[in-house]
Amino acid sequence: MNCGLSAAGHGKIAFARTDIAIVKSSEKPTGAGELGTPPVAAAVGNALFCSQRQTIRETLGARLTLSGKRQEARTIFEDDLRRNPNNPRSLVGLSVVLDRTDARHAAQVNAAFRHAWSHADTHLWLDDL
Repeated sequence: MNCGLSAAGHGKIAFARTDIAIVKSSEKPTGAGELGTPPVAAAVGNALFCSQRQTIRETLGARLTLSGKRQEARTIFEDDLRRNPNNPRSLVGLSVVLDRTDARHAAQVNAAFRHAWSHADTHLWLDDL
């Protein structure tokens, strides 16, 4: 499945031709292209998800965990699981975060991860996120 920028890269969608003209003016310059900048982050995030089935939230949660910011990581993983229930990548991240603070909850999350990942033929580690 291709979508967003990934779909464009695979020729699945096409963009309309856009002509840009720079007009001479005596007005003070205000720049060009700023209005196109805000959607870039969303487009890149969408392209990452579509091409690798990985969200920015998972990667952010992993990096926060590895840098010792476990509470921030927990918030990220739990938010992602509300959006994407039983997401194995967020389950493994949350399991690692909880392992040191709430062993019982970590065991429940780890069981949910094992169930969600039961048909996979590879391991999934925090460093993979």
